[in-house]
Amino acid sequence: MIRFDGVVLRYPRAAEPAVRGVSLEARRGALTAVVGPNGSGKSTLVRALLGRLRAERGAITLDGAPLGAFSRREVARRVAIVPQREEPAFPLVVRDFIALGRFAHEMGVFELLDALAREGRAVLLVSHQLNLVARFATTIALLHRGALAASGPPDAVMRGDELERVYEWPLVVSRDPAVGAPVLVPLRHRAPK
Repeated sequence: MIRFDGVVLRYPRAAEPAVRGVSLEARRGALTAVVGPNGSGKSTLVRALLGRLRAERGAITLDGAPLGAFSRREVARRVAIVPQREEPAFPLVVRDFIALGRFAHEMGVFELLDALAREGRAVLLVSHQLNLVARFATTIALLHRGALAASGPPDAVMRGDELERVYEWPLVVSRDPAVGAPVLVPLRHRAPK
């Protein structure tokens, strides 16, 4: 289990914390997704989990033990990170780099993460793909300006009023006809009258 308990994270020389009192847990056998707009604190939580940023307050634990009790090697054995983008190991021409996109299948990654959770692993997913998150996540933690705005099962978090407030964009939440999960549909931004 991965647990953040009242975590406050601040980057060096920053006046304000990037994460303010966030509590969430990724249980074994579940897929927990952290979502939110750019700058909401998602990547900051991952940096703290990797030990790249120390908590100012609160605690981060792995299977009940404080993160600081583990060596970097032990953390690397327990925590695997799959970045959403990676620099190529060798130079590629633009055509070849774009062609790689034909093979980068998000649905397949979500299926794999779901299978890992079903095997009993704790899966903490950070994503901007709210519709896929709603299909696969057991729990969604919605961040807004460094704080937890909502947390719970997809039906509790994927609410139009809450998502509009956090993402500051008009939208509609309906149902995915294939699986019945909530699905987000962004609307055109209306000009003021």
